[in-house]
Amino acid sequence: MFKTLITFGAGIAVAVVALTALGMIGADHATHPGDVEVRVLARNLEDGRVEVAVQHRHDDNSEWSRQALPRARYLAPDSEAGHWRASNPVAIQTMPAQAEAEAAQVDPDANPATVAATTQAGDLPDLYCLVTHENPGDQEFWNQVRQNAQRWSENVPVRQRVVGSGDPAEQSALIRECLEDGAVGIGVTLANPDGVAAAISEAIAAGVVVNSFNSGHGDFRRLGIKRHVSINEVEGGREAARRLAEAGVSGTVLCVIHEAANVGLEERCDGLEQTYSGSVERFSVAETGLSDEAATEARIAERLRSANGGEPVAALLTLNARVGIIARDAIQAVDADIVLATFDQTQDVLRAITDGEILFAIDTLPYHQTWFTMSSLLVQVYVQRILQELYGVQDVDPLHSTFALTISPDVFTAETAAVWFEVFRLVEQAHGHGGE
Repeated sequence: MFKTLITFGAGIAVAVVALTALGMIGADHATHPGDVEVRVLARNLEDGRVEVAVQHRHDDNSEWSRQALPRARYLAPDSEAGHWRASNPVAIQTMPAQAEAEAAQVDPDANPATVAATTQAGDLPDLYCLVTHENPGDQEFWNQVRQNAQRWSENVPVRQRVVGSGDPAEQSALIRECLEDGAVGIGVTLANPDGVAAAISEAIAAGVVVNSFNSGHGDFRRLGIKRHVSINEVEGGREAARRLAEAGVSGTVLCVIHEAANVGLEERCDGLEQTYSGSVERFSVAETGLSDEAATEARIAERLRSANGGEPVAALLTLNARVGIIARDAIQAVDADIVLATFDQTQDVLRAITDGEILFAIDTLPYHQTWFTMSSLLVQVYVQRILQELYGVQDVDPLHSTFALTISPDVFTAETAAVWFEVFRLVEQAHGHGGE
């Protein structure tokens, strides 16, 4: 973990150099008003893609400039026939910016549309997308991702977009929409890796940097993704098993799965099974999930009232903070002495921990996941540009190492949850909002 963080920190330093160096790219423009010759270059790559570039002649018309490489410049071999696609804008400056501005001011016949096209081309900042598997009712977790992506972008001159769908086909459509809109970096959650594999392959083929985060720790490599950011989901399940054993739990543990075909949830149950010495039952409430909380609570309560052919339940492990609260209500409804633990935390979960209703919560740190994913995308994009535009390395893919940036989760217990609430109270008090 320490080695991974050093590597990531070194990448941030490279990105700073990249931002400085890229400010000099494109300085080789004509210095006098007049016509300029421009040509478009294209070449076939070994993998079947078509790459395009732009050149213009120098002032003396003796030779062509180095290639200007649009960020979106690759046409995949299986692109739809008859469909025109556009690269990112490439501005060819034919006179110094100061002379251009003076000409626009003194020439009453200047065409405003022409001036606007010259000065505004490429003005939009780079677009970075996070495309998640957010399902209806699960806004508590994904709102943290949205909020933290917004905070991240306040420190970097880029645009950011966070969208999601629990339907793999819809998630794939959102990935393709980001690709069509010129995104230079896309972060994807791999709850259903095979369901989004084709869209990811298209984005990578188009030269877009694609990272994964949250779900997909065991699948990102086979999809051609170079970076993954998350906790180790299996290890998270093992940690839950160890803490349940320390609490004296010895009977059947219900691992409550609230989303179908989510590999991350299955991996948490895998870790629980691998480490817990007793029986583990995977109990699915995916049909109702968070879209029908009352039905989910009723299903959990029904299972707790009766063994249903299985062993009586000694403990529940839920894999989502909101499901944790639903399970708490189900336990109270049947008036059972059952231990409850959960993944992720909200204020409701932390309050339930301090009240003794939930034993612990394993926080998967959506803040850190978002921050590291966005930062890693930024580093890769700018390093890629340095290699391509300054050093002429066109195929940079072999130069990117493949690794998972694994975050150690926080674990909230009665003691740490109480500390968190005290911090929260002091912060609220400092801002004049009272407190709890």
